[in-house]
Order: sequence, then C-alpha cells, then structure tokens
Amino acid sequence: MGFSKAECTEVVDKFLAVGRPRIGFIALSGQWDHVETASLRRLLMGIVSTDDEEEATLITPSNVSEALSALGERSGVSFSEMAQLEFPFVEALDQTLNLDRQIAESPSFFVQLLAHIFRRRDDGQDPAAWHIEDENRAKAIASAAYRLLQRASRVPGTGADGSINADSLLHWLKEARRLCADVGREVIGDLHIGELLSKAPSNEDGAWPCEAVCQALEAVASQEIARGFAIGKRNAHGVFIRSGEGGNDERKLAAQYRSWAQRRRFDYPFASSAINLIAEWYDSDAKRVDTRAKLTKRLNTWG
Repeated sequence: MGFSKAECTEVVDKFLAVGRPRIGFIALSGQWDHVETASLRRLLMGIVSTDDEEEATLITPSNVSEALSALGERSGVSFSEMAQLEFPFVEALDQTLNLDRQIAESPSFFVQLLAHIFRRRDDGQDPAAWHIEDENRAKAIASAAYRLLQRASRVPGTGADGSINADSLLHWLKEARRLCADVGREVIGDLHIGELLSKAPSNEDGAWPCEAVCQALEAVASQEIARGFAIGKRNAHGVFIRSGEGGNDERKLAAQYRSWAQRRRFDYPFASSAINLIAEWYDSDAKRVDTRAKLTKRLNTWG
C-alpha cells in the first residue's frame, strides 16, 4: 500500500531531519507522483550531499532516472534546475538531456566543466566559486565533469527541430573560446570544442558535417579545434567488427572522409582540411592493421 501525498511529505521531512535522505528515497521509490515538487527537489539534493557509502549502494540508476523523469515533467521546473540535479548522477544515468542542453546553451557552463578537470596553463587564479576544499568531492566532480563532456552530443545552436543555426553556433563558439582564454585553458578548450563539433549531423544530401559546422570551423580556423574534431569523430567509431582482412575497414572510412573533404575544399578549405585529417589517420590505421595481419599470418605459418 502506497503513501498519500501528505505522508510522502512527512517521510521526506523526517528522513532529511535525521540525515538519512537515501533511506527516505528508497521508501518512496515508485511513488514519485505522490511526492510534491518541493519535497522531491529536497530529497534529490539530499541524497547527493550525504557521505554514507553503505547507504549509497541502495540507490540504483533506474530509481534515480525515474525520480528525475517525474520531476522533469512538472510545471515550474526549469531545464537549468534539472541540469543541476542531473549533474551529481552523471556516472549512473544513461541520458543527461538537460545537461547536454545546458552545455549547448551556456558557454560558461562548458568552461566551468573544463576547469573542474584541467588546470590552468598560466599563473592566474580561478574564480573563488569554483574552488572546492574537500579533495574527495573535487575528484568526484572532476570525474562527473569529464564523463559529461565525453557524453555531450548536442551541438551548440541546435534548435528544437534538430537543425543547427550557424549564427548561434558561432556566437557560442566565440564566447566559449574567450572564456577559456580568460581562465588559462585555451588549448584544452579548443580540443573539447572540436570534439563537441564532431557530433554534428550530416547535411540533407548526406555530406558530413552539416553546413553550419563547416561555417564555424572556417570562421575560427583553429588547428586545435580541427584536431579535437578529428579525435572526436574517430573515437565515435569505437571498436571495429571487421568485415575483411587487414585494414580494409579503415581504408573504406578513409575514402569516405576524403570524399567529404573533397566536396568542401572550395567553399570551406579549412573545414575540408579538418575532415581530411580524419582520412589521413584512418590511412595510418589501415597500414598498422595490415602490418599486424601480415605478422600474425607469418607467425602462424612458422607455427
């Protein structure tokens, strides 16, 4: 038998009062529709601010996802508030849609994530608000920030229909780079900007990346962004399930990227060079795989 709304509020109040929010969370799992918005907010914040490691094992990713989904459907709960609540659970959640949107709409949030992971390259001081005294908490936040940046897939300037507005993207790009320069993280900032741009969709004609991203790459013409762009796209392919001998799969990918680079070479020469860099890396991969395959074949023959 479930709790009434009044009883749910009482459960939250009592468990928060004694510093046991996780036990209260478990008690209310599956009954989130009966928990008032303010109480659910408080409970979610409570379970991430408690240090009891034994109780932490009681919280499952599915329980957290259900609670966040229930809260996200409530009126009066902004996406930025949802992003703030999602952040502590980045390691556990399969999707972090609000955080993705927060990165894509807020250059300052993107830069702050970088600051939690990477040190400055100058002698300047970060804003006091970014400093975290507790070493364990700082490491946990850095890990969550890194995980979030690796999973981020929404390109800045993306609208509700999935299309990317070139002006909005370029505005985000320039502001993010300015902020990175202000806090001594220009190089690592450009690399991660490039990785984020590598998540771009194709044009309607199938050419990759879309026009807006080509325009952004051309406007900034940063070699580090181009490098991050190539790294991001290669990493996205993951592990190959091989369809042939040697480096044939890599050669096919190299040919595909080289074809896209060729299509861009007149209108977007810098973007074309960034795409071609991916092709060159796959060419190198193909040669390495060929060499390894020949060596394996020779060793098997000797055996």
